[in-house]
Amino acid sequence: MRALLLGLLCLFLWTTVARYIYVTKLRPCQPVVAPVAPIESNRLTTLHLFDGNAPILEGYEQFAFNNNSTIPTITDDNKRYLDGVAAYLENNPDKNLEILGYYRPSEAELHEGRFENLGLARANKLMELLAERGVAPDRVYTDYKVGEEELLHPVDFKIFSNSPETFDNADERLSRASYSFDNMVFSDANFESSSAVFTPSEAFLYWADSVKVYLTEYPDKALTIIGHTDKTGPTQYNQNLGIERAQAAKKFFEDNGVTSTIRINSKGENQPIATNSTKEGRQKNRRVNFIIK
Repeated sequence: MRALLLGLLCLFLWTTVARYIYVTKLRPCQPVVAPVAPIESNRLTTLHLFDGNAPILEGYEQFAFNNNSTIPTITDDNKRYLDGVAAYLENNPDKNLEILGYYRPSEAELHEGRFENLGLARANKLMELLAERGVAPDRVYTDYKVGEEELLHPVDFKIFSNSPETFDNADERLSRASYSFDNMVFSDANFESSSAVFTPSEAFLYWADSVKVYLTEYPDKALTIIGHTDKTGPTQYNQNLGIERAQAAKKFFEDNGVTSTIRINSKGENQPIATNSTKEGRQKNRRVNFIIK
C-alpha cells in the first residue's frame, strides 16, 4: 500500500513538472492580439430613395468614387441600399428607376468608353450592380450632372412610374434619354447652337466603331438617327435643323464605310431631356439619338 501511494506521488510530481516545461519552454509563444475597433466610415449618411413623397430607403451611406474613376468603392451599407432598391423594384413592377450621376468640375473633359462624361459612366456602373441583383436594365434610366469638387454626393436615385416622361417647371415635359448600345444618345459638344455641323466627341467615335462592326455582322439591322434641338429659334426652323443634324450624322457613318440601311428623323425642340433655361441644358438638348433595330 505504501509503495502504491509513493508511486502515485511520483506520477503527480512528474506530470506537474512536464506540464510546466511544455507551457513555459516548448509551446510556441502566442502573440497577444488587441481587439480591432470597427472602421468608421466618414461618408455622409444622406442617401435615400423616394417614391414621390413617400420614403422607401433613408439614412444610407453615400457611394464614393475616386478622382477620375468610375468604379465605386462599395461598403456593406451600399450593398444593403442596392439590395433595398432591387427589392422595391421587384415588388413594384409598375415602377422604374432613374440614377443621376455627378462628375467633378475637374473631370469635365474626361469620358469612359461610349459615355460622354464620368457622371453618366458612374450612373451606368451602378445600373450594372443593380442588374446583378436582378433589375432589368430597361427599367433603369441614367442621367448626369456636374457636381462639387469634393463629390460627397455622387449619385441620386429616384423612383418614377412606367411613363418615360416627367414634368419640369422650365419645360412643359422632359423626356428621358437612353444610353444603351442599341439606343444611344450623344449631345455634349456635338453641335453648336443653331448649327448642323457634326463634331463627334471621342465617346461617340468609340461607340461608332463598335456599331460599324455590329452592323457588318448583322446586315439585316438598320440604324435610325433622330435629330433634336433646343428651343432657340422658331419651331419649324428647329424641326428642319433636327433633320440636318440627323443627315450630318448619317453622312459620318456612310463616309466611314457603313452600308446598312440608315433612316433619319427629327423631333426638333419637342422632346427636351433638360431645361432650356440654362446653357448646360440647351447643350444637352442639341443631340442625336441612334437606334439600332
